[in-house]
Formats: sequence, structure tokens, C-alpha cells
Amino acid sequence: MSGYSKKDVIRLKLLLLNILFFFVVPLTPPALGAEAPKVNLEDFIEQGVYVDLKEPEFSDGTLKSCKGGVISAPNIRIQGTCISYTKTEEGTQITAEGNLLVQFFNWAFTGDRLVFNLETNTGTIEEGRCSTEPWFLGGKIIRLESDGSYTLFDGYVTTSQTACHEWEILIDSARLDQCKDLSCRDVTFKIMRVPMLWIPKFKINLDTIFDSPIKYTVRFGGQEGAKLGLSYEIFSWKRLKTFLRLDWRLNRGLGGGIETDWSTKDRRHSFQSISYIANDNSISNPHEKTRYRLKGVYLGDLPDDKTSVKFSYDKLSDKDMAEDYYDESFKIDEPGRTELYIHHEEYDWVSNFLTRVQINDFQSLKQELPTFSAALRPFNIFNTGLISNYSFKLSYLDYDYARSLQNVSDYHSTRYELNQEFYRPITLNSAGTITPSAALNAIYYGDSPTGTPKELLSGIFGLNWNMQMWKRYNNLKHVVSPYLDYTYITFPTTDPARHYIFDIDDGWYRLNTLKFGVQNALYFKNREQCIKKAFDLDIYSYAFFNTETIPDPIPRLYFKAATRLFENVNHFYTLVLNLERKQIDSFDWRIEWTISSDLAFATEWRTRGPASWRKVDSENFILESYRPYEELIHSSLSDERDTLLYHIYYRFSDNLAVDIQSRTGWRRKHEPSYNEYQIDLHTSLGSFWNLKISYQHREDDQRLAFYFKLSADRPSKRDCRPVPCIEF
Repeated sequence: MSGYSKKDVIRLKLLLLNILFFFVVPLTPPALGAEAPKVNLEDFIEQGVYVDLKEPEFSDGTLKSCKGGVISAPNIRIQGTCISYTKTEEGTQITAEGNLLVQFFNWAFTGDRLVFNLETNTGTIEEGRCSTEPWFLGGKIIRLESDGSYTLFDGYVTTSQTACHEWEILIDSARLDQCKDLSCRDVTFKIMRVPMLWIPKFKINLDTIFDSPIKYTVRFGGQEGAKLGLSYEIFSWKRLKTFLRLDWRLNRGLGGGIETDWSTKDRRHSFQSISYIANDNSISNPHEKTRYRLKGVYLGDLPDDKTSVKFSYDKLSDKDMAEDYYDESFKIDEPGRTELYIHHEEYDWVSNFLTRVQINDFQSLKQELPTFSAALRPFNIFNTGLISNYSFKLSYLDYDYARSLQNVSDYHSTRYELNQEFYRPITLNSAGTITPSAALNAIYYGDSPTGTPKELLSGIFGLNWNMQMWKRYNNLKHVVSPYLDYTYITFPTTDPARHYIFDIDDGWYRLNTLKFGVQNALYFKNREQCIKKAFDLDIYSYAFFNTETIPDPIPRLYFKAATRLFENVNHFYTLVLNLERKQIDSFDWRIEWTISSDLAFATEWRTRGPASWRKVDSENFILESYRPYEELIHSSLSDERDTLLYHIYYRFSDNLAVDIQSRTGWRRKHEPSYNEYQIDLHTSLGSFWNLKISYQHREDDQRLAFYFKLSADRPSKRDCRPVPCIEF
């Protein structure tokens, strides 16, 4: 080794030893001078620890390099400019600084300096920073815990990527575990360095940013005036989320509430609630001082997988509160029902228990106090092919009208109902299938308008026939399905005027009608060999026999069609022609067209003639068979009107889109025409802050609102399953 100094020889030997150790070759380090003790590197460096240092030096039990290196151990990888490995009787310690990068469990950190103990698997990072998309976290001290979590001291949490944070959550201390559950103490929310809210404790799962944990609202105009609102997710822990909502109406005062969302791990039980109160007034009652909404919904499945429970309540101060609480949507939010519903299923029977009560006196509601119903599974009687279908219902009903209605009286009664039906399908080979049926409907009312109990019996007889014919044309298949459906309902033993009518289930009267028609369907096979329905047309009518209130035996003709000749265009048509009056009773036309990935629109036109009655079921004709046309046409059931609906969405760029909705109504019989629309402009402001500018024009109100919310798109997951063929 002539020509080399003793120091160069020592460095060369240490470098050789380090390279051999990196490849797990146990060697004894050379003696550092005559007095240096011999040290075995295999004993010096912990098993499972890998050391790769550039030009290392070994002195006083410390292996060190200031020219860069990497040290790896279970669950941690440390990289830095100056890095050292020290082993003493108290334990093994690693220190690193300069261009520091630490990978600890699933986390990656940068910082100024790291001190890490291999025995306890814990350490500290000075001026540390970490990110977990889309969040950035940092603190003066970050303490790494042995379970893979870490604790921030004097730190921050933000989504801002700039050094000067547009917004941030400042914390005295916070702990983040591997499930991204963050628990903080002494928390301050800041926007543009301005403190907005302080709370002593704060818990959240960082993934809740995908559900918009922070929202701001600035609204101008409208009868309620200007409003400032904010919503924070102040708690998110173990499937429980809690939002704090605060509103300030400039001409009224403060409002606030709590929203919660909870579910079990298996999703078998869930609960959502709203508790809100405001110093405010409604449109219908400008002198009102306090408004509130208390709403909750519980859904649960019992462990036997046979019983499900639903409990809901919705208490409001006034009828406008439901819509005013959700002021972002163009839709009108209706008050919910307060009820308990239990459904139980067995192999041979099902049962239901329902209790529904009125807690809002501005609603008209049929209270059920309670209702119990059950039905047997249809069964084949002695293998004869005759099917029996049996059900019954026991109720105590109380119909409560809204307080604003006059000249009406509440009524109540016990109600027992029994239904027994028999039917038998008969196959006629190529001529299709014919199914005769017979049923008995029996209802008992404990009270009536005359103050005495009433019994109602009705016989229901039917005959259904249908068949299918088809023909193939290369990749096309045309299916034609003619059908007949005859129904005869006998006169009930009690006239409808002599018993209470709680809902459509009480509306029994004689009916003698035949539905006849033909369905056409066109199927095709696309390039992926999937079968799709391109065209569907149903033409049918009803014939009435010996019905005094319907003198024309075939008063109407019905057309229903749906087409999808192209993958991105849907058409729907419904036409009802009144042959007796020679007019159109109703016409619906709707088109849905996705023009490109940036442009889509839908439009619908609805027209109603004077003989288009307001009914729950437009093809239930018991009303027409009981009431004459002259009486119905002069009642509020006559629903003559036109409505035009329009919806368009256009995306100008990845950061800018517009959403336009409108509805226009005219030719209304006793109401003025209207034109309502809403224009929403969507954009983002950086740091995952999204902005929606919304202008709403309604019949009696106009609003301009700005909605700010912190949210991000959920990471996409690749789905390698084949795409199923779904028939249109």
C-alpha cells in the first residue's frame, strides 16, 4: 500500500466492509490502530437493518456519513445527507438531517432532522411534513408511534399546495392513525389567515373530504334577504359524522344546527338526523320569529335477516321550512313522514307493522294508529294448478286535516280488510296463456258518516290472455305481443258515500272493462354481442260495458313508446286520445341526448286536456264509473295545463361548467302561468375549493347564491370485471 496514507487505508477498508455488509456478508472490521478493539458488524448492526452509507466513518460506536446514505429497517426507510447509526447499552438510535426523506409504514415524511429508536420503533421529526392525497400536514414536531400512527405538535392541516396556505386548520396537537382518523386538540380554522372558528376538540377521517366536509354559502335576494352560511364536519369517527351548520341572515339573525350520519361497520344499521333552529320568518308567515326543523331516519336489519325496521320523523315549524333548509336545489323538498315501519319475512308468509302520526299541523295526513298486515305465500291447491293468494290488514285510521283548511271535519275508524284471490294459468301452446281469476274483497269499518259500523263486500272477476310472436332479421328480432285483460267488479254492498274514504284502497265501485292491445318490441345485437331493446311500442284501449257514466264503449286510445336507436339518445312518448270528446287528454314527450362528454341535455313537454283527471293511478277508472263527466269537469280534478321542462349541461373546460334547468307552465285552469329557471356555474378555486354560482328565478322569489365547498374527487378504482349486457 505504498503511496497511500494510513487514513486512506482506513477509509478504503471501511468502505469495503460496508459494501460486504450490504450484501449480508458477516465480516470483522479492521483494527483502527493498535489500541482499537475488534468489533463484529453483524453484532453491531441489528438483524434486519440494512445500511448503505457513502464514505462512512466509524467512531465511538457510531457509523456515520455526511455524504448521503440510506438506512432501512422493518416499517421504516430513512434517507438523508448526514445520517448516523449509533448502538449503545441503552439502545440503537438513528439520526438523519439534510434532504431528509422518511418512509414510515404507509406514510412519507420530509423535515429538518430525525431521531429514531429501533428498539421502540418510535422517533421524532423536527419541522416535519407529510401528505396523503389531497391533504398536507405538518408540525414543528412529528412523533412517530410504534403502531404506525403519528402525532403532530404545533401543526397544521390543509389542502393548499402553496407555501402560503389559502386555508388551514391549526392545531396544538393531533394524532393520525393508519385508517386516516385524525383527532385534534385546540383547533382553529383559518381562511386567508383570518380565524373563522375555534373548537377545543376535533375528530375527522381525512377521506371525508370526498363528501365535502366544509361548505360556505353567500346568498343575495329573495324574500328572506341576504344570508351567510357555513357548514363544518366537526366530528368523523368510526362511521359517525357530525356537521355543524351556522347561518346569519342580515335582516333577521342567527341560525344553527347539527347534522349527523351514522352507520355500523356492516351497514346493517344507519341513522341520519337534522336539528336546526333559526331566528327567521317564512314566506307564508312574515311575522314568525323562530323556525326549526328536527328530522331523523333510522334503517336497520335484524340479525335474523328476516326483519327490517324503519323509523323516521320530521318536525317543522312551518310548511316552507323543508324547502328553505335545502336552498341549493331546483327541486322542492317535501316534509317527511313520522312513522315506524317493521317488515318481517318468512318462507310461507310476510307481515308488516306501520304506525304513522301527524306532528305537523299544516299537513293533512292519514294517521295509522297502527296498521298490521300479513300475506301468505301463494300456493298451489292440491297440485291442481289453482293458485291461492290470501292477505289481510287490521288498522285504526285517523284522518287529520291541516289547520289551514276550513269547512272540513276530521274522521276516524277501525278498518279490517281481507282479500282472497284464486287464479289458474292455462297454457294454450302457440295460442299463448289464458288466466282466469276470482277474488273477494271484504272491508269492515267500525264507524261511518252515519255513526254506525259498515261492511263492504266486492267480488272481482278477471280473465287475462297474452301471447308472443317473433321473427328474426339478421341481428334484429321483432316481437309482437297481443293481450286481453278483462275485469269485472261487482257493486259493493255499501255505497261509497256511506263509508269513509281514507285513500284509494277504499274506493270500490262497480267496474266492467276490457283492456286490449298489442305490444311491439325490436331487439338488436350490438358489436359487443349484447342484446339491446331499440324500440318499444304499446298500443291499447279500454272498453266499458253497461256503464251509465261512460256512454261511449271505447272512450280513449293509448300510445306508449320508447326508442333508443342510438346509444346516446333516448326518446319517450305517451299519448292518450279522447275518442269520445275528439281531443287529446294527455301527451308526454321526452328526449335525453348525450351529445359528447362535455354536452348533454334533456327536454320534456307535458300537455293535459280538461278531461285528464288528477288521480294517483291514471288507469284506475272506478272514479269515472261512479261520478259523471259533467261533475268531474267542473271540479278541481280537471287538470288542463301545459308544462315544458328543460335541462342542459355543458363543460367549457376541466375547470368550468354550466348547468341550466327550467320549467314553464301555462294554460292552467285556475292558476296563472309561470316561468322558473336556475342557472348554475361550476368552477374550482384551487386547493380543492369548489365554487358554484347559482341564480334561481321562481314564481315568488329570486336568489343569487355563491356556494363554496371543500371537496375532492374520490380516487378511481380499476374494475377488471366484464361489463354486463343490460337490456334497455
